[in-house]
Amino acid sequence: PAALVSDKRKEFKGVLATINKDLVVRRFDDTEALSVDDSYRIAKVSFRWREDHIVLMSAEYSTETGQSIRRNCFGTLEDLDGGSLHYNRIDLELHGSEYINSIEGLHNGKHICTEDYVEYLKIGTSRSQTVHIGSDRNHAKSKRFTFDIAGQEKPVAFLGTVARLNQKDPECLLSLGLELRKKDTSHKQTAVQRGKEATNTSLTSPPRVANESALNDKNQL
Repeated sequence: PAALVSDKRKEFKGVLATINKDLVVRRFDDTEALSVDDSYRIAKVSFRWREDHIVLMSAEYSTETGQSIRRNCFGTLEDLDGGSLHYNRIDLELHGSEYINSIEGLHNGKHICTEDYVEYLKIGTSRSQTVHIGSDRNHAKSKRFTFDIAGQEKPVAFLGTVARLNQKDPECLLSLGLELRKKDTSHKQTAVQRGKEATNTSLTSPPRVANESALNDKNQL
């Protein structure tokens, strides 16, 4: 397990360097819209895909101060031919103290543009929800990755890179990243807990750091 040097860190999986120099890679980072002064958690994440191309991702976050923040990580319905084609869709909602505790996936190396992309994700939660995104049909030829989520931490935000592999297709996921925090600092505290800490002068908040620079049945709509 990776050692935490502070109360949060970032980890990336998938394609970390592109082969095609002409490919325009776009970065997304939800932490840029989330305040470092307000604890937040993932409340919902949604995906759309067709075959092994993950083409849309959005996330909703809940903050300690009661805000609900929705982020469109990448992809829009307009990009998906206005919704005229059939795309698989899944929504993973996290309830109460539930959190994501595992993410693994596959990325390939067989695309005609010699460009890898994430073709499959499997996400598990602390309450035994499991969702599958994309396709693992090429698992024998693909490269497997697993996020190293330690026992004392959980993901609280998403980031990553996307690119349009050719001009007629929507952007697809090249790499996925997570911001992870220690469990005791990433979930909303109760008023009782905050009251106790306010009266105990010996307790101090953990150090914070500023922001740095996706095996049950597959769901379809």
